[in-house]
Amino acid sequence: MSLRLLILPALLAAFAPTAIYSQKKVDEILKPGPRPKKPDLPASKLPLEFIKGERIAIVGNSTAERMSLYGHFETLLHLRFPEKELVVRNFARPAEEVSVHQRSGDYTKIDDPLYAFNPDMFLCFFGFNESFAGKEGVEKFKADYEKFLDEYAARYPRDDAKSKPRFVLVSPVAFENLGDSLLPDGKKENANLKLYAEAVKVVAEKRKLAFVDLFNWSLQRFTAFPELKVRHTIDGCH
Repeated sequence: MSLRLLILPALLAAFAPTAIYSQKKVDEILKPGPRPKKPDLPASKLPLEFIKGERIAIVGNSTAERMSLYGHFETLLHLRFPEKELVVRNFARPAEEVSVHQRSGDYTKIDDPLYAFNPDMFLCFFGFNESFAGKEGVEKFKADYEKFLDEYAARYPRDDAKSKPRFVLVSPVAFENLGDSLLPDGKKENANLKLYAEAVKVVAEKRKLAFVDLFNWSLQRFTAFPELKVRHTIDGCH
């Protein structure tokens, strides 16, 4: 018998827990603590104003998710508002839609990461994935977006007084034509993305929420200097 097999039981015994917690004890440990009333938030309008210590949750699709690879947004945000001591966490996922949230079956078995983070504001990036449904999917997208806003406002109150978080809605970005024969030229994609960017604006105006138009801004950037052949994306959208 090898030495490893001989010492393995002793190692396991040494690192075994001295007590086995009951499910009741586990529930007590994981139970959220009290959440005192927070200061009221400024209205959701541009330019945004923040309270000190405001917690910002980024949710949505890969436009937001890929920001986790770079620190530019958070860095600029902290530089602009250093006295606010903002806290930012990225919860975005590439396949996310307002009505599609793919998670493992026991994703919230221990706790709900969003609830644990306790956001004051949701920075929402939706519309790109949904745009593949075309014109026929616009009305459903708007209805789904409003349902999402209601559900998240109810599911993630800011405190025990049930103060609601605020939302900022961000449009999808445009599709960049890279001149690659293996990729779309973006004409059809941008026609659909424009519809969904406008749909996000409609929802924001209806709910009196701040709206950030990334579609027109990015489209202008993508087409401003074609002679320079500058690539802003790796595949037209990321």
